[in-house]
Amino acid sequence: MSHYFSPYFPQDNETRPRFPLPVNQYVAEAQRFWKQADGKPWFLSVNFPDAHLPFLRQADGRPKHPQTGDDVEMLPWIGADSPRLREIMADYYNCMSRVDDWIGLLLEALDETGAADNTLVLYIGDHGAQFPRGKGTVYEGGLRVPLIVRWPGHAKAGLVRDELVSTIDILPTVLRAAGVHSSEELPGHDLQPLLSGDTADSCRQYIFAMTTGSFPRNCFIQQSVRDQRYKLISETVEATYRRWEQPPRYELYDLKNDPHEWQDLAEDPQYAENKQRLIAALTTVQKDTRDPFLDPANVEAFVTEQLNNRDLTYRTNKSFRWSYLDHFRRWRENR
Repeated sequence: MSHYFSPYFPQDNETRPRFPLPVNQYVAEAQRFWKQADGKPWFLSVNFPDAHLPFLRQADGRPKHPQTGDDVEMLPWIGADSPRLREIMADYYNCMSRVDDWIGLLLEALDETGAADNTLVLYIGDHGAQFPRGKGTVYEGGLRVPLIVRWPGHAKAGLVRDELVSTIDILPTVLRAAGVHSSEELPGHDLQPLLSGDTADSCRQYIFAMTTGSFPRNCFIQQSVRDQRYKLISETVEATYRRWEQPPRYELYDLKNDPHEWQDLAEDPQYAENKQRLIAALTTVQKDTRDPFLDPANVEAFVTEQLNNRDLTYRTNKSFRWSYLDHFRRWRENR
C-alpha cells in the first residue's frame, strides 16, 4: 500500500500555490493513511513545501522565534553577501526550522501507531538551497542533499559514511527492506551494508548529474561527473548562454581542497589526466543511457524551443506539447 502527500494551499488563484497547509493537516493525512493500512505493509511519501521561494519568516506560527539577517552568515558557495541577502538566508533557515518541527511531529505520530521499530524512515532533499550556484545547477550547492536514515535494528545510529551515494539508491534499498526481489536490473545500489556499518561489496566510482535549467527563462544545459575528489562540469553548447557571459567548455574542481568550487583547474596541465578521465566517464554514461544531448543538433533544437517559449504562455495552452519529447524518443530508439 502506498501514498504520496504533497499539499499546498492556493493563493489568489495562482497555478503554483505559494503557502503550505497547516502542519496538522500533513500529520492528519499520514495518520489517516496508516489507519487504512490496517497492519499491511505500506510506503508513504510526505513532501513538505519548505524550503521554496518565497522563504517565509513564519508559517503556522513557526518558528516561534525567527532568525534575522543579524543572526546568520551566507552559505560560502554562493559567493555574495549583503544585508538583503542575509535576510533571505535567515528566512531560508526559518523554513528549515519548520521542516525540522514538522518531521518531529510526523515521527511522533508514527510512534503512536506502534510501528516505528519496524519502519524504515528516510529523509532526503530533492535539491540544494534555492540560491545562485544552488538549486537548478550541477554545482555541489545544488546536488549535495541530506540523506538521513532511521531503521531500528538495521541502520547503526550515529553512523556517518562518506561513500558516493545517490537518490537512485533508495528504490533498491527499499525493495530489499520489503523483501521484494526485482527481476529487472536497477541502476541504484542497495545501501543496507553501508547503513549497518559494513563494507559494501560494490561502491560506485562516479556520480553523474545534469540540468537543463528546469524552465525556459532559465534554460542552460550542464552535465557533471565527480569521484571522491575531483568534479568535472560540462557546459554543452554556447547557444544556451545567449544572455549570459560565455562559460568555458569544461570546469574542473578539486573538491578536497576547494569544496565550494571556486578554483577552476580545467586548463591546468597538472590536472589534465583527471580532466580526461572524467570526460571519458561522462561520455561513457551518456552513450550507455543513450543521452540525446550527445548529438549537438538535439542540444540546439532543445535550447531553441526553450528560448522561443520564454513568455511561458504555453502553460495556459492545454494542447501544447514539447516537440523534443517525441523527437528524443525517436532518436533514442534508433541508437
